[in-house]
Amino acid sequence: MPNSQWAIVSMHPNNQPEGLWVIDVQSGRKALLVAGREFGQPAVSPSAGRVAVGVGVEAQLPGAGKHPPVGIAIIDLPSMQQLGASLH
Repeated sequence: MPNSQWAIVSMHPNNQPEGLWVIDVQSGRKALLVAGREFGQPAVSPSAGRVAVGVGVEAQLPGAGKHPPVGIAIIDLPSMQQLGASLH
């Protein structure tokens, strides 16, 4: 992300949901941003307000219905303060 404190990655941590995760790169603490499968490599906007990510046929995006379209999803990000508060 633009401030180099956070990273957004698609992963499936042990005993936790698969999806897009926000990670504090210094502490290693993380928070689930969006649960789901088949996300590509995310790209964060310069303002850190949105992330674009490729989605596959098995992606599970909120509000997208049972079978979202394959392509690119734009996801609004919470503020950095909200992200920091949700890390564990």
